[in-house]
Amino acid sequence: MENLLQKVEVQRSLLKNINRRSNPCNADIHDITDGNLYKRLRLKPSDITCSMNSDRIAIFKSSQFSTWPLLISINELDYPLRRKNTLLAGLWFGNKKPNFNTFLGPLVDQSQELAEFGIEWKTDNKVYRSKVFFTMFSADSVARCQIQFINQFNGEYSCPWCLVKGETYHLSERSHKWIFDPTEKAINRSHTQFTNHLRSLQEQLENGTSVSTVFGVKGASKLLLIPKFDIVQGFTFDYMHTCLLGVVRTLTLAWLDSKQHNEEFYIGNRSEEINMRIKLCKVPLDCRRTLRGLKDVKYWKASEWKTWMLISVPILHGILPNCYRKHFGKLVTAVCLLSQDQVKHEDSLVSTPSREF
Repeated sequence: MENLLQKVEVQRSLLKNINRRSNPCNADIHDITDGNLYKRLRLKPSDITCSMNSDRIAIFKSSQFSTWPLLISINELDYPLRRKNTLLAGLWFGNKKPNFNTFLGPLVDQSQELAEFGIEWKTDNKVYRSKVFFTMFSADSVARCQIQFINQFNGEYSCPWCLVKGETYHLSERSHKWIFDPTEKAINRSHTQFTNHLRSLQEQLENGTSVSTVFGVKGASKLLLIPKFDIVQGFTFDYMHTCLLGVVRTLTLAWLDSKQHNEEFYIGNRSEEINMRIKLCKVPLDCRRTLRGLKDVKYWKASEWKTWMLISVPILHGILPNCYRKHFGKLVTAVCLLSQDQVKHEDSLVSTPSREF
């Protein structure tokens, strides 16, 4: 990171955004630095923050061995520059998932030093000493629960952000899913509450009580030792798996599934017409992957599901019954509003379309 802070383009971007942080113009959200959690950090003028990210990369088709890079990026840099200057902080290689407390250990130790002593860097004959805080972790739902040390998504109290218990929903005699009733009122988790549940778990185990979790909390994450890191709000929402590869994929496959041919929403018999409309559709340049036809729909990547989500409502006009199309359109509206490069304050108030969906 010291070497990174010697780059002129990095210094200019950093100073520009630190100054913007000190003089906020409006309530619009452009980047991480506009978020409420970021504003509550009470940073000093020269302080900087970093995001952490880790995900599995399969490197062999015929082997379980994989790598898990641990990446960090400076939040106060402009997004293109942030992507260009992402740093590799660690690398795990093996045929099993990492022991995350072991994997994250060295970074946690360094984060404590950086939060106390900071990094010195110089620009235009002026010397800065910036304390560095690691405030955000991005991981998919499978890795996140192991890093946070809570139950996996198919268990009780497995939501990282609230205390909804969930329940078993039987699809058939042999098949079931763990679901969360949307009508159930849930209390939001907090960092303090999380640590209290952790202490309760420790006390019960010390007293010989046979218990594995307390409100889903299974153990102490190494991230609790990182200064200014919120063990609940510090984790980002995984919209790729929950929305694109989750709800969008599930609904679309249900509409096309021949087993549903007696249902009003079934449109599998109009696949050729949908394919023709897909071919005629001109998508924006930021949709980097070409959308394949419906015969490959089960193999679509997340980027293809994103493209499909964006174009599906007009494409399905006159094909999918209007009540289902309008219902799906509420999800598309909410996601699109919150995915813009600049989210206006009024756009962030999307509770109506999301709740109606």
